[in-house]
Amino acid sequence: MQTYNQKFNSCLISLLENWRDEDTVNNHYNDVINAIDASLKKFYEVSSSINPEKNQSLSARTKALIYRRQELQKTKPKSRAMKNELNALYKLISKLINLDYKAYRTKIIEKHLNTTNSVKKTYKELRTNKSWIEELKDKTKSTQNRTKIMKLATNFYKKLYSVPNEYTYELPDINRIEVRAIIDEPEVIKGIKSLKAEKSPGPDGITNEVIKTGCEHLAKPLTLLFNQSEQLSYPSS
Repeated sequence: MQTYNQKFNSCLISLLENWRDEDTVNNHYNDVINAIDASLKKFYEVSSSINPEKNQSLSARTKALIYRRQELQKTKPKSRAMKNELNALYKLISKLINLDYKAYRTKIIEKHLNTTNSVKKTYKELRTNKSWIEELKDKTKSTQNRTKIMKLATNFYKKLYSVPNEYTYELPDINRIEVRAIIDEPEVIKGIKSLKAEKSPGPDGITNEVIKTGCEHLAKPLTLLFNQSEQLSYPSS
């Protein structure tokens, strides 16, 4: 995602140069979203020109429907017809992705059978999940047997959670806690890095992966935005 970061940085530099404190929170929010959208658009354009075979498992029809769904997600307010279309698109896209992947899988299998005759290479190219733990060590012994690995892991966590809690915690006096009125940049960075991956985006269509990837450049404008929202008593989510 290096290209995305470069595009993102250039877009946000322009945004920060034109940042005006008198603008509303909504205007600043829209500026940040537009900067992200512009960066992603440029990234996909460059990525497609460099590697046209990337994401080739999806057909042109599926990609067009995904784009249409994204447009509907961003449209506000939505009419009843738009909502019905959006619901239908979720179901149709899910079905088409499965069909596209089956066709792509068949194509990859045939390619390797005709060229390398290697099942291992076929599996490696098609693999989308992490590998099983291949080896686990207990003190001085190592094992590659799955049954023994499961047993070692189970015993480890049983022992871990069976230890009585010998620590006591003293709750802080809330009257002595100093409330900070300003949200600082490290706090925003920490919040961005704690975002969970593979979560559905909100109405703006921006995923957590996009925000985390652009964390370095996004922290500054978000800090300004959150502080402005805090001063005006707007909830920041």
